[in-house]
Order: sequence, then structure tokens, then C-alpha cells
Amino acid sequence: MHHTLIGGLGNVLMGDDAIGPTVVAHLAARLVFPEGIKLHDLGTPGMDLVLHLAGLRSVVLIDALVDATLPAGTIRVVRLEEILAGPAAAGLDAHSPGLREALLLTEHCGGVPEQVCVVGVVAEDCSLGAGLSDSVRASVPGLVEAVVKELRLLGVGVEERVPPGEPELWWER
Repeated sequence: MHHTLIGGLGNVLMGDDAIGPTVVAHLAARLVFPEGIKLHDLGTPGMDLVLHLAGLRSVVLIDALVDATLPAGTIRVVRLEEILAGPAAAGLDAHSPGLREALLLTEHCGGVPEQVCVVGVVAEDCSLGAGLSDSVRASVPGLVEAVVKELRLLGVGVEERVPPGEPELWWER
């Protein structure tokens, strides 16, 4: 039974939006996670995001952020309180629920996780096309470290994979 999800959000065909799946691939290649931790590339979920979140104790999501006040490549951790305090998504449909809405729905489907955060990086370019921008690509090691730090705050230890593997980034070939 999993109690903690580390999930990468994003579309690998939309430039910097691929950061979530990219960081998940780096984590899987370089670290060994204890039992109870699920590492998963969530892609661009719709309403099924609720099914990934419900009933867990903690969730660490990795995603591209849009923040015009910060330079591209800036790493930021967004906590549950800030996510829930944000405005409702405009034009919500069955294919694009916001994280806030998915968390609110989990109350009726197994309960909201006690700890939720998004480890994100400010995107430079999320237009159609494979490949991260240079500023976002440079943030990958920092994002990996930020995820490990969040896991430590949750009391979860991880070990280095020996030997470390290479991340499987099929979308960059």
C-alpha cells in the first residue's frame, strides 16, 4: 500500500511543461525509494487526478509554474494552504481540472492527503515542441534536491542508486 506519491505533471511535447515527467525520470534513475513511496509520471491528468491523490498521506508533485514575477528557471515550493487559497480554475472541464479542484474533490473520495506540495520551476516556454529551455533544464538538479528535501521533511529517507542509471527521456530523442 502506498502512502506517499511523488508525481510528475506535464506534457512532454510542450517544451518546459515536460519538467514533471523529466524530474520523475531523473529521480527513478538516481535514487532508491523505500516501500510505501510511489513514483509516477502522471502526464496531464483530467478528473483522474483525484484517483491518484485520494487516500494518500502525502503528495509531492513536480510541475512547471507560470509566475511573471520570477525569472524562468526559478524553483519554488507551493504548499497545500497556498494551493487551496488560490482562485478556482476558469473554464474548468472534464479534461483540465486544476490541482485545487482535484484536492477539493478528494474529500469525497478517500480524503485529502495531510501533506501536499508542488515542487515547481518557473517555465520559460511551454509551446508545442520537445525539449526544455536552457533555464529550466539547468534547474533539474535543484528540483531533484528540492524533492528529496520535501521527502526528508515527511520523514522519508532515500538512498543513492549504485550505480546510478540514466533517465529514460524518450521524448528528447
